[in-house]
Amino acid sequence: MFRSLLPIIYVTIFMLSFASFSLSLVTHANSVQEYIIAWSDVGPPQPFTGYPYGPIFPVLTLMFDTLAWYGKNGIIPLLAESWEQVNGTTWIIKLRKGVMWQDGKPLTAEDIVFSINYTKYVNNKIIPIWWVSSWINLIKSVNAINNYTVEITFNTTIPSNVVLMKIFTNMFIIPKHIWENVTNPRGFTGPEAYIGTGPYKLVKYEPGMEYVFTANDNYFLGKPTVQTLILKVVPATQQIEYMTMDEVDAASFSSYYNAKPLLGNPMFNFTAFGGGLAYVLVFNLNKYPFNITDFRMVIAYAINYTAIYEKLGGAPAGWASVGPNIVPPYSPYYNDSYGYNYSLGKAISILESLGYKYTNKELLDKNGNQLSITLTVPDDPIAQTIGLIVEQDLESIGIAVTIKSIPSNLRTQILSEGNFEIMINIYGGLLSPYQWSFNVKGSVHYVPGYNSTKLLGIESKAFLSSYNERVKLLNEFQAIVTNDVPVIVLFWPKFYWVYNSEVGINGWFFDYKYEYGPPWILNKLVLIEGYQSMTNTTTLTTKGTPTIPSNSQSPSQSLIIPIIGVVIVIIGIIVWRYIFFKR
Repeated sequence: MFRSLLPIIYVTIFMLSFASFSLSLVTHANSVQEYIIAWSDVGPPQPFTGYPYGPIFPVLTLMFDTLAWYGKNGIIPLLAESWEQVNGTTWIIKLRKGVMWQDGKPLTAEDIVFSINYTKYVNNKIIPIWWVSSWINLIKSVNAINNYTVEITFNTTIPSNVVLMKIFTNMFIIPKHIWENVTNPRGFTGPEAYIGTGPYKLVKYEPGMEYVFTANDNYFLGKPTVQTLILKVVPATQQIEYMTMDEVDAASFSSYYNAKPLLGNPMFNFTAFGGGLAYVLVFNLNKYPFNITDFRMVIAYAINYTAIYEKLGGAPAGWASVGPNIVPPYSPYYNDSYGYNYSLGKAISILESLGYKYTNKELLDKNGNQLSITLTVPDDPIAQTIGLIVEQDLESIGIAVTIKSIPSNLRTQILSEGNFEIMINIYGGLLSPYQWSFNVKGSVHYVPGYNSTKLLGIESKAFLSSYNERVKLLNEFQAIVTNDVPVIVLFWPKFYWVYNSEVGINGWFFDYKYEYGPPWILNKLVLIEGYQSMTNTTTLTTKGTPTIPSNSQSPSQSLIIPIIGVVIVIIGIIVWRYIFFKR
């Protein structure tokens, strides 16, 4: 009887062997030959060219690593294996062993020391490096204790979460043996300028066209899933076309309005998030009557924020505003008790207390003339839509409004010149609102005539405060802004990262706690095999951080499972033939 069951037993063994082999091949082949992302031209992708805008940072992260990085659930060690805060100002960093530069030379502690000192030199003497300029001079000294241990000393005590989130994750480590003789860092664009320890090597940069990268198969965290990564320069107006024509696999959209045509297509998936962007109404406090706080409060009460929210698409499009509060509603610092509810009655009551008279749907001043305002609006579709609603709201309290349209790229210039009365502006960087540069002429955040010493004091303290202290400070911050009304937030838009779900790259994420935004949604960990094991939450304490081992495998290790599958199938076939021929 047992012999009669042997064919069934061996058939089962054969089928299991074949399934094992097939699964091993699928697992081994779980890679993407080419992945194309719509991007913008940010110039030569090395850290010291001086490109002033955010999109350069994620590009640099593909080639250059930092001591720590942004995991899915917290800050994780990257080039650092571990760290420890030994006292109020001194940190000891243990480096990973076996990390190699893309030219084959080993990473050592001397590279860390050189990178920090060289970046400080460039930032202070040549051109500000925006992602480090606010903190680089807080570093007093950096020393190599041995080949894999670095000591960093700060000028003052800095909370551990600030060190990790703003310093260890933002300082690109560059090879000393390449950069030590570079005297013109901005002009250094030869092939060696792009050598880092990162998961991708630059193959080609074609200005105005594309960046082409190839996988660094020896990357210490593991082999990149995508073999050839292309960042294609695509105008925002053509991203929809490129996505639907299958010419790019992923793209970032600054609003629901822009991404909407793709969101109903089953071929695409998306991640929506708040990136610290806001549409705001800025007052020129150097002009009457906008220099009167009560008058600015009138405008805050007169605007129908819900109407703006609904007109722009509701929840899929973003978050409704509550007036002057410039802390995003998705921020851990947000306090919803600070705001203004839409009330025409309150607006008119305050106006009458200021000497205005509301008669026959016109707001008259003391001389009997109707109050008129020029509203400057950039040629951004969302800003234009909001502008029409603001115009209607102000006219509902009797103010005559004239809309003046301007090119969006002239906003900063017009702010600096003060050539406006009220203007719809677009603020970025509000994930860290305590760095709102309202008093810096030339900044996109500039508010002419507003100079609150209290706010400046809070911002200065909040930058170097612990999280709990910062929450208290930003609570006071929100109270001051709500009372002073230097600006009015009109809408908080969502960003959309849309990607082709059929290509095989998923798991894109964004965490508001990181505040600075970088690396935004393009996080290199998503492109690394086994990156999930690198997203464990790191405990941000002065006692140090757990060591997270490398996920890298040698080629021979990565072939073990397929080889075993082949062997099992061959044995199954031999046994099968033996049984049936013997019968």
